[in-house]
Amino acid sequence: MTYPDGEQVTYDYPSAGGMAPVPQPSEIDVGYQGGQSVIASAMSHFSDGVVASLTYGNGSLRRVG
Repeated sequence: MTYPDGEQVTYDYPSAGGMAPVPQPSEIDVGYQGGQSVIASAMSHFSDGVVASLTYGNGSLRRVG
């Protein structure tokens, strides 16, 4: 996705499906200083599509529920 200011964000999706009605991203990256920087990775989702856990770019883990 490219924002009006030219900032680009990419979403990586898992290759195998899941129970969510639409594929949910497994990683979110953003362009930074000529490369890609990970904002969130190792994302898992509950069956309704809500994020269950993710790892932030700084390595900290966030779990819900």
